[in-house]
Order: sequence, then structure tokens, then C-alpha cells
Amino acid sequence: MTLEKQKKKSVILLEDSRETALYIRDVLNIFDFSVKHLTSPIDSFSLLNDADLMILDYNLPKMNGIEYLKFLNMNFPHIPVIMITGYGSENICLHAFRLGVRDYLKKPFSPAELREVVTRCLRINESSFMSNHKGTGNLDPGLLNKLYLAKNYIDRNISAKLELGDVLRIACMSKVTFNKHFKFLFGTTFKNYLLENKIDKAKQMLRDGLLSVSEIAYSLGFNDSSHFTKAFKKFEGIPPSRFRSG
Repeated sequence: MTLEKQKKKSVILLEDSRETALYIRDVLNIFDFSVKHLTSPIDSFSLLNDADLMILDYNLPKMNGIEYLKFLNMNFPHIPVIMITGYGSENICLHAFRLGVRDYLKKPFSPAELREVVTRCLRINESSFMSNHKGTGNLDPGLLNKLYLAKNYIDRNISAKLELGDVLRIACMSKVTFNKHFKFLFGTTFKNYLLENKIDKAKQMLRDGLLSVSEIAYSLGFNDSSHFTKAFKKFEGIPPSRFRSG
């Protein structure tokens, strides 16, 4: 008996730069994604029902990325969107997150960065889909967008002394509502998510060997090295000094 070949994930790429589009298509084709490149948002309308992911350039002809996001958010909120921008504007990114963008890539980006962001968005979307079909209920698209806005804010500020209040202000949510739905969607609490990602970054810094344990602790927003060591042992079972020594 032969196993049915798994269907490739369908990616719609809306990008007016031929050079950038070819680069993205070639990278994703290597990793077995099916990429449909378009330059006009209007041409995408007939393809959206079968799309697994949208990669969207902010600067599009006739309809900019923000305008197109509003259309997607109203009609196809289930499609995860990655926005590409060369502007580097935090205001653009925050506006995009509020309209449903799952992540963004700032030009220029490496093949590894592209693959990581695409894979993460698809994995989270599938995880959310499976959860919603196990009787846990569908999240309102507006609430879902706020939660992803919060998550991406955390990801972009993982080295800062980030407090829950900072995230609540970005997401415009109450503490009770945020804690309940963040754990439902991402399977962990804000505190654990933040700490786990800080520890992941610390592990890489320890491998690099450029900073002392104390310097790593302060650079990641810990109050002191003992607090950092305690958190590190909680996740890894050993202190950072032993992790570094192998």
C-alpha cells in the first residue's frame, strides 16, 4: 500500500519587485512550498479560498498593503499573513499587526529568516485550527489579531525588561482577558513564554562565548545574575555556567 503524497502548502506572494519575488519563490520552492507570485491584489481574489499563507509587500500598486489587509481581515481572517517592508517603520508594523498580520520581514532578509517565519506562521495557524476543532471554541478575529500583536511585540522586545502591563497597552486588552486567551492560543502563560524565549536567546549567547554570565543576564533584562541562573536552571536543569562548559 502506498501512502498518499502530502499536499504542498499553498503560498500567495504579492510582491511588485520581480527580483524579491524570485528570491522568495526560489527559497520556498526548496522547502517544498507551492508559491504563486502576483503583482496585483485584484488578481489574488480568485485564489484566496485555497491559500494556506499570504506573503504581502507593503508597497503595492493600486492598493497598498494596509488597504489589502483590511480586505483580508474582513473576508479571509483565517489566512495568516506575513508582511514585507523596506520602510522599517514601527508605526506601519503596529498598524499591520492590528489588522491581522502574523509576522513581518524587513528587507533584506536571509533564506533562514524567511523559512523560520513562514514555518512558524503555518505551525501556529494549524495548531489554532486543531484546538478550535476540539471543542474549545473559535476566537473572534479581532481578539485573535490582538493576541498576535501582543506575541509579536514580545518577540521583538525579548531582551527588554518587559512587563505584562506593557503588552496589555499594546494589545488594548484587560489582564484577565489577555491571560485567558493567550494561554488558550499559545499553550502557555505570558510569564513562561517570555522566560522561555529569554532562555533560548541566552543559550545562543552562551554558545557564542562573547559575554560573561552576568553580562548576558543584564542584556536580557534580568535584575541580577542569580535571578537569571535560577530561571535558566528551571528550564534547562543546569546552571548557565555548566551549560557553557558543555
